[in-house]
Formats: sequence, structure tokens, C-alpha cells
Amino acid sequence: MNDIIAAEKPAQNTAALSAWLNKLKNGRSKNCLSFTQSTEFIKPQYVIQKLHEVTKGEAFVTSDVGQHQMWAAQYYPFDKPRRWIILVA
Repeated sequence: MNDIIAAEKPAQNTAALSAWLNKLKNGRSKNCLSFTQSTEFIKPQYVIQKLHEVTKGEAFVTSDVGQHQMWAAQYYPFDKPRRWIILVA
């Protein structure tokens, strides 16, 4: 497959690539993972950050798949291997 693709040398759509890269750059500038903790209820993002703080990053975290999995990925800064177990049915 690599040989076939290399032989064809498909043309790049530089305008589309440039537009996509600009869109990514714009998205990164928005700091979309920031949140403000509510005084009415505890936000899940806050819980995940506090879990990391309280355990000093030493916790073994498990989650099922879904939004809570995304919160764990985004708000618990895993820095060691095999600290996050995802349950898939």
C-alpha cells in the first residue's frame, strides 16, 4: 500500500490544509478546558482535579467509557503508565 501511494504522489490540497491548520490554531487559543466551579453544585471536572491533588497523582483511576472517561483524560494529568484502567464491555 505504501509503495502504491508513493508511486501515485497524490497532490496536496494546500489551501484546505492551511485552513485546517488555522482552525486548529484558533481552537488552541480558546482554552476550552477551563471552567468555573459552581457554588450550587460540584462540577465533575473539579472532582477529577481534586482527586489528583488529594492523591498527589498516585491514584489508580478506573472508568467506564463515556463522558466521565473524557473528564478523566482531560483533568487528571496522568504521568505514570498503567494508572488508568478503562472498563469496556
